[in-house]
Amino acid sequence: MVNATAFDRLMLILVGRQKAGKSRMAATARKPVFFMDHDKRWQSLAGLPGVFVLTFNDSMKPGIQPTSYNDQLTVLTDLESGMTLAKMGEKYGKKDWPDIRPKTLVMDSMTSLSKAIMDYNLYANPGLRREIVIANMKLFFPGGWDAWNADVSSAYNIVMRLVAMKDMDLILNFHESDEKGAGSTSENPVYTGKKDLFPDRYRVFNTYFSEIWRVSREQGQLVPTVQVSPDFRFTASSNLNFSKLKPTDIVPDISAMIAKVVGQQAIPPWPPFIKKEESVEK
Repeated sequence: MVNATAFDRLMLILVGRQKAGKSRMAATARKPVFFMDHDKRWQSLAGLPGVFVLTFNDSMKPGIQPTSYNDQLTVLTDLESGMTLAKMGEKYGKKDWPDIRPKTLVMDSMTSLSKAIMDYNLYANPGLRREIVIANMKLFFPGGWDAWNADVSSAYNIVMRLVAMKDMDLILNFHESDEKGAGSTSENPVYTGKKDLFPDRYRVFNTYFSEIWRVSREQGQLVPTVQVSPDFRFTASSNLNFSKLKPTDIVPDISAMIAKVVGQQAIPPWPPFIKKEESVEK
């Protein structure tokens, strides 16, 4: 392990509120980057080189079985079987995807995946749910702890299958929430001032990821701020030697930060295998 580095395989959790810049930052990782898009915001990644997106959608029609969760399991099986991006593109109607394996997998986001899992579990398992009928439309809600436990167990299965694919880096994007203090209720919320990933029951995944960063952007701020070390607000962590970097080098660009820490060749250029005298079009 003497010659190993934390970047030999990047295992990263990115936390931030919606539209803080998590997806764009994840897109700067080792390419090609394959996004499993449950936030349904592929437009935020449009035009980025070396980035390939598969969006999952459930029908919003009443009574129709949710499919995103099962579709995600199918894509995992495809990746586990060794499918290249080209083969996946053929299967899912995506044109001109390259015939190579992804270098980085991004789950975007775990928060939206959690909703897809819960929607399917409640639909398929009446014992887990409460039902309310409004205008002849059935609405399903968790009926108790078993529903929440089933959600975590289902997500755990997905994440552990992703962790087992050791030929690819892995990034999990999470929305963030304000941590509630003791005695907080829905009528009278009390906040500690700290930030946490959402849903907080997914903290179990922190154990398996050495890199936990927060992305934030305040009103009027064009470039997001990246937090890689812990403070009162958020328990960030990193095994990468970011102490080598100046504060101005901690930017929402994974490739740039890693290159400065472990060497300029840490992130190969995209497209791959192109000689200097050749153009991208060739």
